[in-house]
Amino acid sequence: GDTAPQMDEIELLEDQGLGNLMDLKLHFFWHSEPDITVECKLGSVALPKLKLGFTMYLGLQGESEEPPFFNAAMLYMGNGFMHARDVLNTKQEKEDPYIGMTFGDAWTGFSTSFVEDAVVGALNGVIVPKLVLPSRMLLHVGHGMVAHDLMMPKPHGCLQITVKGVN
Repeated sequence: GDTAPQMDEIELLEDQGLGNLMDLKLHFFWHSEPDITVECKLGSVALPKLKLGFTMYLGLQGESEEPPFFNAAMLYMGNGFMHARDVLNTKQEKEDPYIGMTFGDAWTGFSTSFVEDAVVGALNGVIVPKLVLPSRMLLHVGHGMVAHDLMMPKPHGCLQITVKGVN
């Protein structure tokens, strides 16, 4: 397509309680008319509209005297992808990741929501285990940092819940 993906302003966040030196919030979105054709045994159909948006967080951990001036960089997300129809035009549009597709006239009278469901499920099956907290993707690990401790941080406390009864 002709429309390039875009990024909003980078936001420097207050302490998120994750032990990072600095956390940056990056919101990407791509609302386009891509040149994508979906093919299967039954035939093919063009995908005339695609809406994709997600917020990534970049956490920098540990100060260093030498460039790049931090010891580790991690990417993470707050939650998995949802349907664009549920997120767009709400206050969560710049918070929650979403994906939406429109197949146009090719499947007139036929619901394509199952295709969106399959894409959202497949995308979340790959993204959520790797990038959604508490999981993180390490981009850089400097001296003195243990990668396992960054990817699977130890809990800072314990929450005990006692169920007293059920109605």
